[in-house]
Amino acid sequence: MSSTSVRAADLFTVTVTTGGETETRSFSTAEEALRIAEQENLEDLFPNYRETDRVTAAIDFRGLPIAAEFSGGESAPTLVFKVESLGIEETFDGATRDQSVNQFVDFLKSEGKDVLDRIQKTLAAVSPVDPIAGNPGSLQSMMVRAAFDAGAFGGDPTRPADGFSAGVSGSAFKTGTFSGRGVTLPMSYSFEFDDGAGPEVEIGLSLRWQSVSGAAVYAASPSVAFTFPVNDSWALTPSVFYGATGSADAASVAQMVGASLVSRYEIPHSILPGTKLVLGNMVGRVSTLPFSVQGYSFDPGIGNTVLKNGLAVERGTGAMLSEDDELVVRLSYAHSYFMGTELFLNQYHEVALGVGSADAKGRPVADEMRFDAVYTFGDSYSKFGARFVYRF
Repeated sequence: MSSTSVRAADLFTVTVTTGGETETRSFSTAEEALRIAEQENLEDLFPNYRETDRVTAAIDFRGLPIAAEFSGGESAPTLVFKVESLGIEETFDGATRDQSVNQFVDFLKSEGKDVLDRIQKTLAAVSPVDPIAGNPGSLQSMMVRAAFDAGAFGGDPTRPADGFSAGVSGSAFKTGTFSGRGVTLPMSYSFEFDDGAGPEVEIGLSLRWQSVSGAAVYAASPSVAFTFPVNDSWALTPSVFYGATGSADAASVAQMVGASLVSRYEIPHSILPGTKLVLGNMVGRVSTLPFSVQGYSFDPGIGNTVLKNGLAVERGTGAMLSEDDELVVRLSYAHSYFMGTELFLNQYHEVALGVGSADAKGRPVADEMRFDAVYTFGDSYSKFGARFVYRF
């Protein structure tokens, strides 16, 4: 078993007390933290440890305090697990302490059912790094951001519909004692039905890897969006999306489904000549479904209604990238607000500043490039990132 001294970046911290001695260790994976009460590990921590000694372990489980205890004496092999904030108490009676620990770990993977669901739902409310929901790095936020971009700041109903889009974004975040970094790969293909008579359809897919305080987290989210131009300035985009995230390290797994309606309104150029102003407004609903992977099984019952609103300002610089393409600069702001299941962050802000290409004469073009620097922030949360998108 590998362990380190306590440091700010660790996702799980365990304080063990036995025989009048106390030791604290921290880990990047849940199973390492939960197995600290195995005999071999206790003997490494405490040279004078005996199997009949009382042992208490206080575990900071991604921000949720949980406890495990061997009372010692005649009930030495019995392990008691408690989450006081939720009124949870479970007992594991193996023939040996190691067998009880195995039962405990299996319980927190898939056998706990309703107890597991309550813990996972609480983690979305108390943990700033929950992979499922409650923070800008969660699956829920990734799905909402993709739907908003497809219909608002990333969409333009006047450009040719048929085309591919591919990009890459990287980010680093810090919240409290936790930190991490991640990479997202968004891609999409758009087309129109009936030779332009129908709505524009965009089929998207976002893939993401994150290292959250040393724990690897993976997520994927396919989506379908339909853009209906109301007039030259206004378009509506309903979309449906699905997402899945899993991390054996963080002891978390979930799948989510959602739907949204995005409004994009471009203020006419006559108001601010040479400047494009776009208002983006979104209402959506995202909910979890039962899911199992890598031995973990959860159905946390998380469901939120989201409102996202923003403004983007774009202006040409006069610098030509080619005979027809001009360098443009864009500044945007968006605010996300979640209602429903209690979350660690029910609102946060995003500010982006970037450059891109546009036709110098304002004609619709299929080829576009954009590079943005992005700052996302909320209460005790900050994330810096950069993204590049090319549409062709």
